[in-house]
Amino acid sequence: MNKQIHSNNTNYMKLNLKNNVAITLIALVITIILLLILAGVVINFVFNGDLIDKARAS
Repeated sequence: MNKQIHSNNTNYMKLNLKNNVAITLIALVITIILLLILAGVVINFVFNGDLIDKARAS
């Protein structure tokens, strides 16, 4: 009986660990995508928004 409880608990911990890894990977991918979008917006603003020319003029 005790061995069966331990086995079920071990399986639950393995499943929980897999879920944590999956959530971590999803969070990492979303973070990278958001950073790439933000970098694209900033680069576009710097080059097409004449930010450098305005900084030189001031």
